[in-house]
Amino acid sequence: MTHDISPTTTATTAPATGTTTTTATTAPATGTRDAGRGGDPGSSTSTPTSSPTPTSAAPGPPATSDRTGHGDARDRTTFEALLLGAAPAEAPGRARDAGPVAHVRADAPPFLVLHGSRDGIVPFAQGERLASALRAAGVPVDFRPVPGGDHLWVGVTEAEVERCFTAALDFATRCVR
Repeated sequence: MTHDISPTTTATTAPATGTTTTTATTAPATGTRDAGRGGDPGSSTSTPTSSPTPTSAAPGPPATSDRTGHGDARDRTTFEALLLGAAPAEAPGRARDAGPVAHVRADAPPFLVLHGSRDGIVPFAQGERLASALRAAGVPVDFRPVPGGDHLWVGVTEAEVERCFTAALDFATRCVR
């Protein structure tokens, strides 16, 4: 099912690994998320009421690196190339196998995919492809575009982030009953 919502919880898929990470913040429902403090997932223009929930994202290169983590498939310095041991264009089989669509199977658990429509790191089409592959395999999937959302919900209001968080909690609650 596709829902057009504003965000509250963050489920992102790493470009090369296909790892889905859910991030939750507990910030007031004011302000707009920005890339403040170096793009820290817990940053926003408002002060959080508690610490953000840690993510399971793999550590990146040193802060002095100019790697962007995405871009030219022939670039051997991207995060994807570091994961694959070669530029994605040089190892298309490994790149394909690192993506989530390659691991879809009929006995997978239900999925909630929240994907920002303006994600500059993981193209929106990748979220759509994952949802389509899951549906084709008969897996229950709830795909929800987050209008205007960039990676880590940059550019959306804290109220929208709260709605995504609530959607993720509701989804998880339904799945464990």
